[in-house]
Amino acid sequence: MDVKEKVKHDSGTQALTGSLVAATSSLFVPKIRQKIKKGARLSTNYLEEKFPQTSKVLDRADGPIDATEEAADEIQDEVTDQMREQFQKQLKSQVNEATENLRESKEENAANVHAKAQDVKEKLQNKLLTVREKLANVKETGEGIQEKLNDDTSHEELYGAHDIKGVNQIKSAANIKSSTNIKGPKDVKHPSNTKSLSS
Repeated sequence: MDVKEKVKHDSGTQALTGSLVAATSSLFVPKIRQKIKKGARLSTNYLEEKFPQTSKVLDRADGPIDATEEAADEIQDEVTDQMREQFQKQLKSQVNEATENLRESKEENAANVHAKAQDVKEKLQNKLLTVREKLANVKETGEGIQEKLNDDTSHEELYGAHDIKGVNQIKSAANIKSSTNIKGPKDVKHPSNTKSLSS
């Protein structure tokens, strides 16, 4: 049974309709009645189009009491659905915002990394140049010392392997003087035995 049939057979609706008919009986001239029907039809179509839940509630309900219960259930379902949709929209918005922040952070970090890498590269090149200059100075100093050593040693005689004494040239125990061969006080020359400068 559709909404129109339920409304026709409901006693409360019939009483309301009867009182409205009595109050508006002057309006039931055929032209006016057609306009009222047309307006009611347009209103019903508009309500069914814009509020489909309302027409569903009226289709399921057997009377006004059932309609209020059905309407409460439908409102609760609708509120739950709207809250769920709102939560999903808010969650998507937060996820999109976090994604955008992450993307911006990545871009900033990439720019910072490139800038820092360039700075480090320049500093490293400067350090390498200073090390290179110091090594060149050390090399020049070393070459100068080498030249000086070459100049100094060319005038002096250097000992070679042929200047080292051999085994035959080393004194043996037989060549060492004994205690009897040592000169004593009587072997010391007297001043009269010494040669003078004048003679």
